[in-house]
Amino acid sequence: MGKLRILFRVMVILGFVSFIAGIFMSMKELMEYGLCVGVAGIVGYAIIFVVGSTSIARKKTISD
Repeated sequence: MGKLRILFRVMVILGFVSFIAGIFMSMKELMEYGLCVGVAGIVGYAIIFVVGSTSIARKKTISD
């Protein structure tokens, strides 16, 4: 899961950089690409977060 988190972080950063570069260069396609990659990275990171936080941890039960 650690490698997936790094991948999604890179996608968010790449999307943000592409979006800003598209604004400065007035390229609609680059802005759209950056927006799509950034949103996909955020969605993927959110899925990893939800799956990781809802996984059942094996805990020892305390019985009397």
